[in-house]
Amino acid sequence: MVAATSTMWDSLSWGGETQALIYNPHTQRVTGINALGVAPTGATAEFFMRNGFRYPPALGPLAAVTPGTPGGIMTMLAEYGRLSLADVLGPAIELADGYPSKRSGPTASKNTRRR
Repeated sequence: MVAATSTMWDSLSWGGETQALIYNPHTQRVTGINALGVAPTGATAEFFMRNGFRYPPALGPLAAVTPGTPGGIMTMLAEYGRLSLADVLGPAIELADGYPSKRSGPTASKNTRRR
């Protein structure tokens, strides 16, 4: 998942959300992880109205939630993983090293910052 997110950023994204079902063969239980992300404590209705927004913006630094994928991966690793963070990230870093990106990615990010 980490490698796919690092290289397939146009369909998977660090800024997105992650859902996972984890099966434990010893307990025969399935656990669901919903890593949508969290809203900052200051992201109240009053804050947005005071700053001229009727709703939280969909893009940019005032978007409603922070990225959930990194937190979801960290939760899955901490609660259910057997490998260290370095062992999990190492292959993804190797795969992403030199991986080409589309020109639209940096342009889209730049346009989002201007909003």
